[in-house]
Amino acid sequence: MWQVMARTVQGKLIDRLFTLYVIHRCRAEHGLNCISETKMQKIVFYAQKKLIDNRIKAINYSFVKVRFPTFSHELRNDLTDLTEQGFLSGGYYKEQEKAEKLLKDFSEVFGNNPVIKSLIDQEIDTYATMETGELVAKTQKLLWKGKRIESLTRGTPLLYPLKPEKVKAELAVSDEILEQLELCLSPVVAEKIGKANEDMLRGRRLTHAEVFGNLC
Repeated sequence: MWQVMARTVQGKLIDRLFTLYVIHRCRAEHGLNCISETKMQKIVFYAQKKLIDNRIKAINYSFVKVRFPTFSHELRNDLTDLTEQGFLSGGYYKEQEKAEKLLKDFSEVFGNNPVIKSLIDQEIDTYATMETGELVAKTQKLLWKGKRIESLTRGTPLLYPLKPEKVKAELAVSDEILEQLELCLSPVVAEKIGKANEDMLRGRRLTHAEVFGNLC
């Protein structure tokens, strides 16, 4: 039976940062003010595949075969959460000022990992302006272990995070940056900070332990 390990907190944070980056580059470099989930699913699929082909661990989604034909439930959940947090607007996902600011604040993650950024950029630049139907058709014809993806059984696993023994390189990011990223991207942390701000406005000051104590 096929099983993969659940994403770590670190993996989820990095995935969400790169997901925002994909949408940002589609707009900034290719003039796409919004992007459908179908196209997002394909671009992220190809970006992660490129990294895996180079034995690089950075993006951590799991993809399976579906009708359109590659899909990650984790990516859908991340897009939903990022929209609810105000980084994106959807159904067709559009970058908000909050996302642009976050990417600027964490630009060193990309600057410190130029090879990973370059490989992801190649895939974004290849598929961003491709018509969605054409991109779906291309992906349907992609060979996967000797068979076209379109011929695989629905639910067949396609991509999943590299196993440790297969990793030749991985994203370099400090614990400090990850902590800062969690403060920005974690819905739980955001909710606690929002409540703390409300309480302060009402005259009740919470201690650091009260706000963050259960997050460790």
